[in-house]
Amino acid sequence: MAKLSLNSVIPSAKLTNYLLIRLPKDDKSQFLDRGGYSIENWQQLDRDLRSQILPLEAEPMENTKYGQKYMIRGRLTGPNGTTLQVKTVWIVTESLKGTKPPDSCVEGEKSSPLLIHLSPRFIRGVNSSILQI
Repeated sequence: MAKLSLNSVIPSAKLTNYLLIRLPKDDKSQFLDRGGYSIENWQQLDRDLRSQILPLEAEPMENTKYGQKYMIRGRLTGPNGTTLQVKTVWIVTESLKGTKPPDSCVEGEKSSPLLIHLSPRFIRGVNSSILQI
């Protein structure tokens, strides 16, 4: 197991244009709303991911042509005090000749970990207050 940098990249657009807005498919906003997160306080979600999720152990997943993926599962306590079970997926990219990684980095150098997915984490017998990002 590994730990990812607290300076990992969490694109503001990932929070403001995806996770915290209502979508017709794969909506995460209603789940995050249970914890008190909204478009009005998106910076709080960024801070909470850094302080509550990134310090946890990161489990290596698949190594793709874009880089190594990691999963972090944990509890995210929102501004209203509600705790959400979440699963986050991060990628550490390495530029490869002939391919363009999902975020920009200098060829041959590894990037800071990048948040690519957040979703409810489902626990058998419990399905409330769980989100996969």
